Amino acid sequence: MNKLKLLTWLDIRRTIRLKTNYGTNLPDGIVKIYCYSDALEIYFRNRENAVSALKEWFKDWYQEEESIIQFDLGNATFPVEFISEEETYIKDIDVRPFWEEIAYLESGSETETAIKKIVKLPEPYPDPEKPSLISFYSF
Repeated sequence: MNKLKLLTWLDIRRTIRLKTNYGTNLPDGIVKIYCYSDALEIYFRNRENAVSALKEWFKDWYQEEESIIQFDLGNATFPVEFISEEETYIKDIDVRPFWEEIAYLESGSETETAIKKIVKLPEPYPDPEKPSLISFYSF
């Protein structure tokens, strides 16, 4: 049995972030991916590559004919929308310093250069203004 659990859209977003190194290492033919609470939007240049990526990431949970991802809760599903993107360009990705977002960034990998170019982490505090306490929070 597969260890992947898909209970909500957040699990789908987490899986995609993990597989794409927070969107910095997208498969060929995929321009960008947005995961919202009501649908997954995939902007593509090559739809076949996008479908192949979904099959690889989500296995049998992705149902190509219906363009949905099946959740592990009853008959609940998550729609997948494919949007053709003819002209593409990379926009900066703003990353908030939340654990869930920073945890997916790899360091020391071949995508590290891409991360530095695309993902804008907050600037470090200058020495005299460094906080004495930093905390992480979650809702």
